Amino acid sequence: MLILTVKTILGFTVFISSFLGLLANLIVLRPVYKFAKSPEKSTIYVISLFNILNDIIQLLLSTFYLAPCIIFETYIFGDKINSPIPVFLGACCMFSWYIGNVSQIVMATNRFAVICYRNYTFFTRRNTTIIFILTIIGAAAKSFIIQYVFPCCEFIFDHHVLSYNYVVKEGITNYSDLSDIPVNALSTIVAFVCYTSIIFTIRKSTKTVSLTMTAQTQRQRRHKEYIYAMQFFSISLFYTFAWVFLRTFPMLFGGENLEWFVLIAFSITVNSSANAFIYLISNKEIIRMISRSRYFVFGGTSSTIHHSDTIPQSSEKRSKIIAVTH
Repeated sequence: MLILTVKTILGFTVFISSFLGLLANLIVLRPVYKFAKSPEKSTIYVISLFNILNDIIQLLLSTFYLAPCIIFETYIFGDKINSPIPVFLGACCMFSWYIGNVSQIVMATNRFAVICYRNYTFFTRRNTTIIFILTIIGAAAKSFIIQYVFPCCEFIFDHHVLSYNYVVKEGITNYSDLSDIPVNALSTIVAFVCYTSIIFTIRKSTKTVSLTMTAQTQRQRRHKEYIYAMQFFSISLFYTFAWVFLRTFPMLFGGENLEWFVLIAFSITVNSSANAFIYLISNKEIIRMISRSRYFVFGGTSSTIHHSDTIPQSSEKRSKIIAVTH
Protein backbone atom coordinates (compact mmCIF):
# COMPACT_ATOMS: atom_id res chain seq x y z
CA MET A 1 0.00 0.00 0.00
CA LEU A 2 1.29 3.42 -0.96
CA ILE A 3 1.89 5.61 2.09
CA LEU A 4 1.57 9.34 1.59
CA THR A 5 4.81 10.98 2.74
CA VAL A 6 6.76 14.08 1.80
CA LYS A 7 8.77 11.93 -0.58
CA THR A 8 5.73 10.51 -2.37
CA ILE A 9 4.17 13.97 -2.63
CA LEU A 10 7.37 15.28 -4.21
CA GLY A 11 7.38 12.27 -6.52
CA PHE A 12 3.86 13.03 -7.71
CA THR A 13 4.88 16.68 -8.15
CA VAL A 14 7.78 15.59 -10.36
CA PHE A 15 5.38 13.41 -12.35
CA ILE A 16 2.81 16.17 -12.88
CA SER A 17 5.35 18.85 -13.81
CA SER A 18 7.20 16.51 -16.17
CA PHE A 19 3.97 15.31 -17.77
CA LEU A 20 2.79 18.88 -18.39
CA GLY A 21 6.15 19.73 -19.95
CA LEU A 22 5.96 16.61 -22.10
CA LEU A 23 2.44 17.52 -23.22
CA ALA A 24 3.54 21.05 -24.15
CA ASN A 25 6.43 19.69 -26.21
CA LEU A 26 4.15 17.25 -28.04
CA ILE A 27 1.71 20.06 -28.84
CA VAL A 28 4.36 22.27 -30.46
CA LEU A 29 6.24 19.41 -32.13
CA ARG A 30 4.10 19.24 -35.27
CA PRO A 31 4.05 22.97 -36.12
CA VAL A 32 7.76 23.33 -35.37
CA TYR A 33 8.45 20.33 -37.62
CA LYS A 34 6.44 21.91 -40.45
CA PHE A 35 8.24 25.23 -40.08
CA ALA A 36 11.61 23.47 -39.92
CA LYS A 37 10.88 21.85 -43.29
CA SER A 38 9.78 25.10 -44.92
CA PRO A 39 12.57 26.87 -46.87
CA GLU A 40 10.79 30.18 -46.25
CA LYS A 41 11.19 29.89 -42.49
CA SER A 42 14.13 30.80 -40.31
CA THR A 43 16.64 28.06 -39.51
CA ILE A 44 15.88 28.74 -35.86
CA TYR A 45 13.04 26.24 -36.29
CA VAL A 46 15.54 23.55 -37.30
CA ILE A 47 17.45 24.16 -34.08
CA SER A 48 14.22 24.21 -32.11
CA LEU A 49 13.08 20.93 -33.66
CA PHE A 50 16.20 19.16 -32.42
CA ASN A 51 15.80 20.82 -29.03
CA ILE A 52 12.19 19.73 -28.68
CA LEU A 53 12.92 16.14 -29.70
CA ASN A 54 15.72 16.08 -27.15
CA ASP A 55 13.49 17.62 -24.48
CA ILE A 56 10.89 14.92 -25.12
CA ILE A 57 13.50 12.24 -24.37
CA GLN A 58 14.41 13.89 -21.08
CA LEU A 59 10.79 14.39 -20.05
CA LEU A 60 9.80 10.83 -20.95
CA LEU A 61 12.53 9.57 -18.62
CA SER A 62 11.46 11.96 -15.87
CA THR A 63 7.74 11.26 -16.19
CA PHE A 64 7.72 7.51 -16.57
CA TYR A 65 10.86 6.46 -14.70
CA LEU A 66 12.23 9.04 -12.25
CA ALA A 67 8.84 10.00 -10.80
CA PRO A 68 7.68 6.38 -10.28
CA CYS A 69 11.06 5.56 -8.72
CA ILE A 70 10.56 8.34 -6.17
CA ILE A 71 6.91 7.49 -5.51
CA PHE A 72 7.47 3.76 -4.98
CA GLU A 73 11.02 4.10 -3.59
CA THR A 74 12.52 1.53 -5.92
CA TYR A 75 14.67 1.31 -9.03
CA ILE A 76 11.78 -0.64 -10.62
CA PHE A 77 13.93 -2.62 -13.09
CA GLY A 78 16.50 -3.86 -10.62
CA ASP A 79 17.22 -4.30 -6.92
CA LYS A 80 20.67 -2.75 -7.06
CA ILE A 81 21.60 0.83 -7.79
CA ASN A 82 23.80 -0.26 -10.69
CA SER A 83 21.53 -2.89 -12.21
CA PRO A 84 21.76 -3.08 -16.03
CA ILE A 85 18.49 -1.35 -16.94
CA PRO A 86 18.86 1.57 -14.48
CA VAL A 87 22.40 2.09 -15.78
CA PHE A 88 21.13 2.02 -19.37
CA LEU A 89 18.39 4.55 -18.57
CA GLY A 90 21.05 6.70 -16.94
CA ALA A 91 23.01 6.50 -20.19
CA CYS A 92 19.91 7.67 -22.08
CA CYS A 93 19.62 10.61 -19.69
CA MET A 94 23.27 11.55 -20.20
CA PHE A 95 22.88 11.18 -23.98
CA SER A 96 20.06 13.71 -23.87
CA TRP A 97 22.00 15.97 -21.51
CA TYR A 98 25.05 16.07 -23.79
CA ILE A 99 22.88 17.00 -26.76
CA GLY A 100 21.49 19.76 -24.57
CA ASN A 101 25.03 20.97 -23.89
CA VAL A 102 25.63 21.59 -27.57
CA SER A 103 22.10 22.90 -28.15
CA GLN A 104 22.72 25.64 -25.60
CA ILE A 105 25.82 26.73 -27.51
CA VAL A 106 24.22 26.44 -30.96
CA MET A 107 21.12 28.36 -29.92
CA ALA A 108 23.09 31.13 -28.23
CA THR A 109 25.63 31.58 -31.03
CA ASN A 110 22.89 31.48 -33.67
CA ARG A 111 20.94 34.28 -32.01
CA PHE A 112 24.17 36.19 -31.36
CA ALA A 113 25.21 35.98 -35.02
CA VAL A 114 21.78 36.91 -36.38
CA ILE A 115 20.87 39.70 -33.97
CA CYS A 116 24.24 41.29 -33.23
CA TYR A 117 25.97 40.87 -36.60
CA ARG A 118 23.16 40.04 -39.05
CA ASN A 119 25.08 36.95 -40.11
CA TYR A 120 22.79 34.42 -41.81
CA THR A 121 25.37 32.49 -43.81
CA PHE A 122 26.73 29.96 -41.31
CA PHE A 123 23.58 28.54 -39.71
CA THR A 124 22.02 27.25 -42.91
CA ARG A 125 19.74 24.22 -42.81
CA ARG A 126 22.53 22.04 -44.12
CA ASN A 127 25.14 23.25 -41.63
CA THR A 128 22.73 23.13 -38.70
CA THR A 129 21.67 19.57 -39.55
CA ILE A 130 25.30 18.47 -39.84
CA ILE A 131 26.09 20.03 -36.46
CA PHE A 132 23.31 18.11 -34.76
CA ILE A 133 24.11 14.82 -36.50
CA LEU A 134 27.69 15.10 -35.23
CA THR A 135 26.31 16.08 -31.82
CA ILE A 136 24.15 12.96 -31.66
CA ILE A 137 27.12 10.75 -32.54
CA GLY A 138 29.35 12.48 -29.99
CA ALA A 139 26.67 12.36 -27.27
CA ALA A 140 26.12 8.64 -27.83
CA ALA A 141 29.86 7.95 -27.63
CA LYS A 142 30.37 10.03 -24.49
CA SER A 143 27.38 8.58 -22.66
CA PHE A 144 28.62 5.06 -23.47
CA ILE A 145 32.09 5.88 -22.14
CA ILE A 146 30.63 7.45 -18.98
CA GLN A 147 28.43 4.47 -18.16
CA TYR A 148 30.43 1.50 -19.41
CA VAL A 149 34.10 2.40 -19.88
CA PHE A 150 35.19 4.68 -17.03
CA PRO A 151 35.90 2.79 -13.80
CA CYS A 152 33.79 5.36 -11.96
CA CYS A 153 31.08 6.52 -11.80
CA GLU A 154 27.77 5.59 -13.45
CA PHE A 155 25.03 8.20 -13.64
CA ILE A 156 21.63 6.98 -12.45
CA PHE A 157 18.13 8.01 -11.44
CA ASP A 158 18.33 7.73 -7.66
CA HIS A 159 15.11 7.72 -5.64
CA HIS A 160 17.11 8.08 -2.41
CA VAL A 161 18.00 11.66 -3.38
CA LEU A 162 14.78 12.26 -5.35
CA SER A 163 16.68 13.07 -8.54
CA TYR A 164 19.95 12.02 -10.15
CA ASN A 165 23.24 10.81 -8.77
CA TYR A 166 26.61 9.25 -9.53
CA VAL A 167 27.37 5.75 -8.24
CA VAL A 168 30.49 6.81 -6.34
CA LYS A 169 33.03 4.10 -5.55
CA GLU A 170 35.31 4.63 -2.60
CA GLY A 171 38.91 5.28 -3.53
CA ILE A 172 38.19 5.76 -7.25
CA THR A 173 38.14 9.18 -8.92
CA ASN A 174 34.80 10.20 -10.40
CA TYR A 175 36.03 10.55 -13.97
CA SER A 176 32.47 10.92 -15.21
CA ASP A 177 31.88 14.06 -13.19
CA LEU A 178 35.31 15.50 -14.02
CA SER A 179 34.66 15.06 -17.74
CA ASP A 180 31.21 16.68 -17.49
CA ILE A 181 32.13 19.84 -15.58
CA PRO A 182 34.13 21.55 -18.39
CA VAL A 183 31.38 20.88 -20.94
CA ASN A 184 28.65 22.16 -18.63
CA ALA A 185 30.65 25.24 -17.70
CA LEU A 186 31.44 26.02 -21.34
CA SER A 187 27.76 25.85 -22.30
CA THR A 188 26.79 28.21 -19.49
CA ILE A 189 29.59 30.70 -20.20
CA VAL A 190 28.89 30.83 -23.94
CA ALA A 191 25.16 31.30 -23.31
CA PHE A 192 25.78 34.05 -20.75
CA VAL A 193 28.16 35.98 -23.02
CA CYS A 194 25.93 35.68 -26.08
CA TYR A 195 22.67 36.59 -24.35
CA THR A 196 24.26 39.51 -22.51
CA SER A 197 25.54 40.86 -25.83
CA ILE A 198 22.10 40.37 -27.39
CA ILE A 199 20.36 42.31 -24.63
CA PHE A 200 22.79 45.21 -25.01
CA THR A 201 22.29 45.15 -28.77
CA ILE A 202 18.52 45.27 -28.40
CA ARG A 203 18.72 48.14 -25.93
CA LYS A 204 21.11 50.06 -28.16
CA SER A 205 18.84 49.55 -31.16
CA THR A 206 15.86 50.73 -29.12
CA LYS A 207 17.60 53.95 -28.11
CA THR A 208 18.50 54.82 -31.70
CA VAL A 209 14.87 54.81 -32.80
CA SER A 210 13.12 55.92 -29.63
CA LEU A 211 13.15 59.61 -30.59
CA THR A 212 10.82 58.96 -33.52
CA MET A 213 8.32 56.85 -31.62
CA THR A 214 5.12 57.67 -29.82
CA ALA A 215 4.83 56.93 -26.11
CA GLN A 216 2.67 53.88 -26.82
CA THR A 217 5.14 52.48 -29.32
CA GLN A 218 7.98 52.99 -26.86
CA ARG A 219 6.05 51.10 -24.19
CA GLN A 220 5.46 48.26 -26.63
CA ARG A 221 9.14 48.12 -27.51
CA ARG A 222 10.14 48.12 -23.85
CA HIS A 223 7.75 45.24 -23.30
CA LYS A 224 9.35 43.34 -26.18
CA GLU A 225 12.77 43.98 -24.63
CA TYR A 226 11.53 42.39 -21.45
CA ILE A 227 10.15 39.38 -23.35
CA TYR A 228 13.44 38.95 -25.21
CA ALA A 229 15.40 39.11 -21.96
CA MET A 230 13.15 36.54 -20.29
CA GLN A 231 13.47 34.21 -23.25
CA PHE A 232 17.26 34.47 -23.20
CA PHE A 233 17.30 34.04 -19.46
CA SER A 234 14.99 31.02 -19.35
CA ILE A 235 16.97 29.14 -22.00
CA SER A 236 20.07 28.80 -19.84
CA LEU A 237 19.01 29.57 -16.26
CA PHE A 238 17.51 26.23 -15.24
CA TYR A 239 20.07 24.33 -17.28
CA THR A 240 22.76 25.98 -15.15
CA PHE A 241 20.79 25.39 -11.95
CA ALA A 242 20.56 21.67 -12.71
CA TRP A 243 24.24 20.96 -13.14
CA VAL A 244 25.34 23.32 -10.36
CA PHE A 245 22.82 21.83 -7.90
CA LEU A 246 23.91 18.30 -8.82
CA ARG A 247 27.46 19.08 -7.75
CA THR A 248 26.91 21.41 -4.81
CA PHE A 249 23.99 19.80 -2.96
CA PRO A 250 25.99 16.74 -1.79
CA MET A 251 28.54 19.13 -0.27
CA LEU A 252 25.91 21.43 1.24
CA PHE A 253 23.51 18.85 2.66
CA GLY A 254 25.47 15.61 2.82
CA GLY A 255 23.03 12.86 3.77
CA GLU A 256 20.51 15.22 5.38
CA ASN A 257 17.60 17.29 4.04
CA LEU A 258 17.45 15.15 0.92
CA GLU A 259 14.15 16.76 -0.07
CA TRP A 260 16.14 19.71 -1.41
CA PHE A 261 17.69 17.43 -4.04
CA VAL A 262 14.36 17.34 -5.86
CA LEU A 263 15.22 20.85 -7.09
CA ILE A 264 17.71 19.17 -9.44
CA ALA A 265 14.89 17.20 -11.03
CA PHE A 266 12.66 20.27 -11.21
CA SER A 267 15.44 22.31 -12.83
CA ILE A 268 15.91 19.74 -15.58
CA THR A 269 12.14 19.50 -16.07
CA VAL A 270 11.75 23.27 -16.37
CA ASN A 271 14.74 23.47 -18.71
CA SER A 272 13.22 20.76 -20.91
CA SER A 273 9.80 22.45 -20.86
CA ALA A 274 10.85 26.08 -21.38
CA ASN A 275 11.18 25.82 -25.17
CA ALA A 276 7.65 24.55 -25.65
CA PHE A 277 6.00 26.97 -23.23
CA ILE A 278 7.79 29.95 -24.81
CA TYR A 279 6.38 28.89 -28.17
CA LEU A 280 2.88 28.47 -26.75
CA ILE A 281 2.98 31.85 -25.02
CA SER A 282 4.86 34.17 -27.36
CA ASN A 283 5.24 32.71 -30.87
CA LYS A 284 2.28 33.88 -32.96
CA GLU A 285 3.09 31.58 -35.89
CA ILE A 286 3.02 28.50 -33.69
CA ILE A 287 -0.12 29.66 -31.90
CA ARG A 288 -1.93 30.27 -35.21
CA MET A 289 -1.03 26.85 -36.57
CA ILE A 290 -2.08 25.12 -33.36
CA SER A 291 -5.38 26.99 -33.28
CA ARG A 292 -6.12 25.81 -36.83
CA SER A 293 -5.28 22.21 -36.04
CA ARG A 294 -8.16 20.14 -34.77
CA TYR A 295 -6.07 17.42 -33.22
CA PHE A 296 -2.94 19.41 -32.40
CA VAL A 297 0.17 17.27 -32.73
CA PHE A 298 -1.70 14.10 -33.64
CA GLY A 299 -3.33 15.43 -36.77
CA GLY A 300 -5.54 18.24 -37.89
CA THR A 301 -7.28 20.18 -40.55
CA SER A 302 -4.33 22.45 -41.26
CA SER A 303 -1.67 20.48 -43.07
CA THR A 304 -0.03 23.28 -45.01
CA ILE A 305 1.77 26.46 -44.14
CA HIS A 306 -0.30 29.36 -45.39
CA HIS A 307 1.37 32.24 -47.15
CA SER A 308 0.21 34.67 -44.49
CA ASP A 309 2.14 32.70 -41.88
CA THR A 310 5.45 32.75 -43.67
CA ILE A 311 8.26 35.22 -43.30
CA PRO A 312 10.52 35.22 -46.35
CA GLN A 313 14.19 34.98 -45.55
CA SER A 314 14.89 38.17 -47.43
CA SER A 315 12.56 40.00 -45.08
CA GLU A 316 14.21 38.33 -42.11
CA LYS A 317 17.61 39.43 -43.27
CA ARG A 318 16.49 43.03 -43.47
CA SER A 319 15.22 42.97 -39.91
CA LYS A 320 17.38 44.51 -37.25
CA ILE A 321 15.88 42.54 -34.43
CA ILE A 322 14.80 38.97 -34.91
CA ALA A 323 12.08 37.66 -32.64
CA VAL A 324 13.78 35.10 -30.50
CA THR A 325 12.11 31.81 -29.84
CA HIS A 326 13.56 28.64 -28.50
